[in-house]
Amino acid sequence: HDKYLHKEGWAQAIAKSSLFEAVTMIVIAANAVWMAVDTDHNDADTVIESDFIFQLTEHFFCLYFSFELTVRFCAYKATKFCCADKWFIFDSCMLLLMITEVWVFTVVILIERASDPSSKSVNGGAFGNASILKVARLIRLTRIARMAKLLRAMPEVMVILRAMYTATRTVVITLLILGMIVYVFAIGFCNITKDTSLGRMYFPDVRTSMLTLLVSGAFPDVWDIVHDVADTHWLLWMVLIIFLLLSTVTVMNMMIGVLVEVVNGASRTERETVEAELIRESFMKALRAKGYTEQPAEITLHKQHFLEILEVPIVRRTLASTGVDLAALVDLVDFLFRHKPTQRLLKLMETCLQLRSANTATVKDLIDIRRFITSELEWMAHRILVQMEEHDKGHQPALSSTVDSIVFKQTCF
Repeated sequence: HDKYLHKEGWAQAIAKSSLFEAVTMIVIAANAVWMAVDTDHNDADTVIESDFIFQLTEHFFCLYFSFELTVRFCAYKATKFCCADKWFIFDSCMLLLMITEVWVFTVVILIERASDPSSKSVNGGAFGNASILKVARLIRLTRIARMAKLLRAMPEVMVILRAMYTATRTVVITLLILGMIVYVFAIGFCNITKDTSLGRMYFPDVRTSMLTLLVSGAFPDVWDIVHDVADTHWLLWMVLIIFLLLSTVTVMNMMIGVLVEVVNGASRTERETVEAELIRESFMKALRAKGYTEQPAEITLHKQHFLEILEVPIVRRTLASTGVDLAALVDLVDFLFRHKPTQRLLKLMETCLQLRSANTATVKDLIDIRRFITSELEWMAHRILVQMEEHDKGHQPALSSTVDSIVFKQTCF
């Protein structure tokens, strides 16, 4: 938030710079891509045992993120504002883990090697696989969380994530119902297929039966990998099932819903555009037949001329095909021309579009009604005040009370 930053100084100037923010996002994206490269091509367990290019890249990312966080820290007016910024706390935790992996572990290993020259790798040192190597692998996995900052730069993704969070309770209840159904049928298949070749292959016990029914029913295309992972370790099986539920069931179905909503929105917009064009063309054909040569934006119509246009067959057919209530439009003519003898053609066509039966009332319509009633009350009060000036002073109190009543009604709106 800019209100928490200094008004002057180099730090706040850099922190507020859009270029600095863009460069930071590019570095975060590059770091996310580099994680895949490091996973595929770097077999070393620690940074110091990696090839030179991997060490150089890790030190670059660590230096840049340290610089970025330092600039943001110096830009704040007080330390308490840093603690109030959730993204600053998140970046601080990510940077602390990265510094621990890239620099702290490196210093520890170098100190260990200096004290024990015979130890050439971290595997043979005092820390061993049970400490430094496992912690290093765990810390490396936490870098994935930094991609959350990329999501913040894309509002559409945040909307989808919030929608997923909102639907969490419904999804969990649905999965519980699915689990109960699978559990009941698993017990049934275990009893029915007992002592058969089918039962020994697919339904030997309740756990295997539930796995068979769940995977073959919900994820038929990934049966082999799910079965192999389940044989390897139950925890890996749980992680894989959660991934499949999130990716295949939740996200893909949500994407289908989003696509349907987008298509519906696009079709509504296209339909409104087509209907507006049809009404414009029908009005222009009728006007051309009556001798009008101006462009639509230049044409103004009297009340009687507009009623004559509405009687033209092509206009009536077009209005009926687009869902315009022609009877309501005719009843509204007096209202449209109440203050002016003429109205612009574009405004009249817009009124036709608003009278389609498929339209729904919106907040804007309510505000327009309120504005109209208020203006009518003001006009009525003005007319009464004018009449008051024309009457004798003896009649003024009664008219004054009438005006006060109108003003009171106006304030109620």
